[in-house]
Amino acid sequence: MSYLTRINGAIDFVENHLDRALSCAEVAEVAGYSSWHFQRVFKVLLGESLGEYIAARRLSVAAKALAETPQKVLDIALNQGYESHEVFCRAFKRAFGQSPSAFRRSHQGRWLIPQKAKMDADYLNHLFKGFSMEPKLIELEERYLIGRATQVGLMAQAAAQNIQAVSQLWQSLGPDLAALPEAAGAQRASITPGKEEDWQEAQEYFGGLLWPRPEAPEGFELRILPAGLYAEFIHQGPMSRYPHTLNYIYGAWLPNSGRELAPGPEVGLYLTPGQPMSEDNRLALQIPLVPLP
Repeated sequence: MSYLTRINGAIDFVENHLDRALSCAEVAEVAGYSSWHFQRVFKVLLGESLGEYIAARRLSVAAKALAETPQKVLDIALNQGYESHEVFCRAFKRAFGQSPSAFRRSHQGRWLIPQKAKMDADYLNHLFKGFSMEPKLIELEERYLIGRATQVGLMAQAAAQNIQAVSQLWQSLGPDLAALPEAAGAQRASITPGKEEDWQEAQEYFGGLLWPRPEAPEGFELRILPAGLYAEFIHQGPMSRYPHTLNYIYGAWLPNSGRELAPGPEVGLYLTPGQPMSEDNRLALQIPLVPLP
């Protein structure tokens, strides 16, 4: 089953179950992906989070019912999962600029929110026209990373906050790492794990040094990087543009590559440490893949 077929199947599942509560974990399971990965890809492809899409679709269905049926406003609200007439009316007015009753009287059907974006190869080619980045496929042995963790947001609009959080982490780590006898020449690296649980806003960013053994020095935590096949991309430029690189990888390259993500974290190797906002900044991003049969 292709990547886009899975995502479209998940959207169809949402469309068929708008009358009840839906969790990201449930919808992601239909697509066959973790909540973490599904949220990222969904946001890239549709330009909105799953929660935003579901809310918009419910209002669209409600607007259609108002324009085309004699159902009571309260019944329409309850059919679309709203707790009360008041909650529905507030949400409807925010979306359409008028109350449900006013909308019904004016029959402004042209204001309906579109059902869904059509995702296919042409859509992706349009979205990422002129942007080509081919990774290097590499087999890596198990590796170890020592350091500390902070929390970062998933979506692109969190980029500024993420840069600040990551910068603060590295500033606090710097003196402690420099005090380690084995730190000289060690590769600075970070990981952002792919988590299975149903989270919405944040994930762990773990930064530190690649380490030669599976024991962390006192004052540091240890993370294990699984052995396996990785696709390595090179991001060049300031970290403020890093979300664009991620959008390309997960929104264009991966769906068209015929590849599947394997369990495990994204690994970032800092090739030019100390230059995060420079045009010369370079970071190698390694994402784990399932080997082809």
